[in-house]
Amino acid sequence: RRRLPDVHVSLCVCNSRAVVDAVAGGVADLGFLESPRQLAGLRSLTVACDRLVVVVGAGHPWARRRRPVTLGELAATPLLLREPGSGTRETLERLLRSAALPPVSPELQLSSNAAVKVSASAGLAPAVLSELAVADAVTAGTLTVVPVEGLAAQRRLRAVWRPTARLTGAPGELVRIARLMGSRATAGPASAR
Repeated sequence: RRRLPDVHVSLCVCNSRAVVDAVAGGVADLGFLESPRQLAGLRSLTVACDRLVVVVGAGHPWARRRRPVTLGELAATPLLLREPGSGTRETLERLLRSAALPPVSPELQLSSNAAVKVSASAGLAPAVLSELAVADAVTAGTLTVVPVEGLAAQRRLRAVWRPTARLTGAPGELVRIARLMGSRATAGPASAR
């Protein structure tokens, strides 16, 4: 707003599949996603890096566990999950497939990180979410990060746009801000591990 005061931004929060469809279809000039999939027909730029973590509410038995949960235990446990098409869910499913583990069965499937965090905080079930998305709740003590042996779920957060578009003006400025904020988040204090 300070650099481009006449620009009006419209934001739609949706899963990675919907972001790709909106940008490819010309509905949106720019999108941000965390999906691990290849993006045929779109250009992309990494703006930050993140990792997935398993979180539970303070009353969940895993919050007091002394040894890490195994990847097999995680796959066998009904989890709070984002909906199909979510980059978070795609990353988890890809990780379990690469470990020759069955797909997880959802305890509850929700379409927003906020809903998943509230359900996990209430003790409903463990959740797998972005470390950046849960940082405030972990700091506040409403969620606890559970160590999981073999959960190496690093991922890139990317800006995406059509190849015919240029990253100038408002879209370019937004990507610049996202990269700046992403570098700050990466350099900031780590959450509980």
